[in-house]
Amino acid sequence: MYEPLYVFHLERVDISQLEKYLFWSRDWKLEDELEFFINPDFVEPAKDIDYILDYIETEEEKALFKSKCPEQPFQFILIPKGNGIWGDKRNEDDESGVYRDPESTDIIEYLGLYNGKA
Repeated sequence: MYEPLYVFHLERVDISQLEKYLFWSRDWKLEDELEFFINPDFVEPAKDIDYILDYIETEEEKALFKSKCPEQPFQFILIPKGNGIWGDKRNEDDESGVYRDPESTDIIEYLGLYNGKA
């Protein structure tokens, strides 16, 4: 069984600010940076590439992830599509769902949507 899984790389986050992106608080930066409403219970930090590869279901998608992965990874974030991202901050009036893919920002690199193991 598959569960769509967004993968992000925090490539330019100052180490002193890292917790403000990884863990929910009143000044949680992840939602604002990605411009989505995100359920913090489904945000999973990951540092190990092999850990992420274990989540990705197919060999083709594993190869795609490896091709997008930075040579010197810093910190990854995994967010399931269905439960993790539930609304678009660019269109707060529309509560019918999320219809755009995440995008890379100056700080966070979007590495793609993969079929994850449920």
